[in-house]
Amino acid sequence: MRTHLSELAVIISFYVYTMAATNRPRSFVCERKYFSADVVSKSLENACVALTYSDVSCRFTAALDGSKLFGIQDAALFSVPTTVCYGHQYSGGNLLHRITSENRVNSRIVIDSMCNLVGLVYRSKRSYHRCEETFDSHDGLTVKSENESEISTKNFAYRCNGKIFLYQDIFSSYEYLKDKLSLSAEKKAKVNIIRINSHQFGDNEIYLWSIYGDGDFLVKRAGPYRIAVNKAKDIVGLAYRKNNHWLRCTEMQSVDPKPPKVIDGTKNSIGETLFANISPFKCGNKLFSAITLNSHMQAACRVIQEDANKAINEEFSFPMPDLAEKNEGRNTGFWPIRQLEMGDDRKANSPIHSIIEGSGRVGKGIKRRNIFIKLNSACDFLGVYARVGDEFLECQKL
Repeated sequence: MRTHLSELAVIISFYVYTMAATNRPRSFVCERKYFSADVVSKSLENACVALTYSDVSCRFTAALDGSKLFGIQDAALFSVPTTVCYGHQYSGGNLLHRITSENRVNSRIVIDSMCNLVGLVYRSKRSYHRCEETFDSHDGLTVKSENESEISTKNFAYRCNGKIFLYQDIFSSYEYLKDKLSLSAEKKAKVNIIRINSHQFGDNEIYLWSIYGDGDFLVKRAGPYRIAVNKAKDIVGLAYRKNNHWLRCTEMQSVDPKPPKVIDGTKNSIGETLFANISPFKCGNKLFSAITLNSHMQAACRVIQEDANKAINEEFSFPMPDLAEKNEGRNTGFWPIRQLEMGDDRKANSPIHSIIEGSGRVGKGIKRRNIFIKLNSACDFLGVYARVGDEFLECQKL
């Protein structure tokens, strides 16, 4: 099946509409750091621009194997850190980086080839971990998947003026205190119970307990944060002090989305077109699966469509035109194959279709970031090539 520009436009329009129809504000917690929906939305814009424009000399945008973290077995994903290389036409800051205000930001936004948000991950001890997708309980949302089936949710955390307390930690503290306070006057004195009446708790009389954990009361570490219980000693939430007022913390639910499923024989589980004539390739000692190449084809074809719309002004985004055809128009071009962020990523027991295998170089004089797919303006796959100097050498088809 050959996908021409008119067909491609229909595919892209349908896919974008399908995603938008079920879209919702999405917030995340990574290692107890909260990323609001507004922040994630801005980061998504940055990640999409980075996938389109970032210079190939930058190791980002990087490929990501989403089979374990997201259950996506049939597509390569792309990760962009909260600081990226601003090559080509891309410039500007990054909202996620400013808000976390760290010199080294370990969080990554994960997108697919069509710039749809997949999720957030963070690196810890040279491994990736999936961030929790959350929403505020008071929003009353019923979270649904694309096929309109409800997605399971659970109590996850309390957010108090930006600080995150995991629900399980607070509930364990509550259970411990409830048991001990009924037995020991000494423990009761340490808790330093505060009684308040607050409209944020329905104008009921509420008792605030110190948070207990790790064998001690977290007075210094927890700061002005306390467990809120009613007269019957039932937990009703978490509270924090701001100036002279006690405010109710926001209760958060986490989302447990199910992996996508293939519903159309012409597309994979995330909606990518299955392009014709794609097979695995080998460049030196590096292997590239058909799945990886197909996802890069989808990313490249998205930009081809955008370039077709801008051609009248000769504003092209495609990163690498085929210089050998400079006198014949911009019929063919090269799209960089994004590789894994770190060499240790290969040790994560990837499935058979692992994105990249082999060492960091592909033969003498070929850098790991100088490997490309070649395609034409009709989105026909024309092979995999390695750039050596000003030459593009065809890799071995398997």
